[in-house]
Amino acid sequence: MEVRLTRGLTNSVTIDITRKNLLGGYAPGRIGVSRPLTAQLQGALLKPIGRQAIKQYATHKSNCLIIIDDLTRTTAVRHVLPVVMQPLEEAGLDWHGICILVALGTHRPLPGRKKDR
Repeated sequence: MEVRLTRGLTNSVTIDITRKNLLGGYAPGRIGVSRPLTAQLQGALLKPIGRQAIKQYATHKSNCLIIIDDLTRTTAVRHVLPVVMQPLEEAGLDWHGICILVALGTHRPLPGRKKDR
């Protein structure tokens, strides 16, 4: 019996499993979202568990390094990054002092257009 295993939104592999060895097909259930992503992120940055708020860390600082993952990961960086930048600006950190490092890990370098996303 052929079974297709998916990873992410676009990657999949099909494998052949003997029917007697297949216990069943399982998938995670859907969960509802109580608040929009931006509101959840803002709340987490405003009141992180066991840490100071990001704004307090940035107060009286002149530079900051933000490490983000690349497009091979499913993190919603395009939504997260603006929310992270807001308290840094409120703390008085100048944009020229903020460096964003794309953590490519062991991947080959991303083309310019993909990196700019």
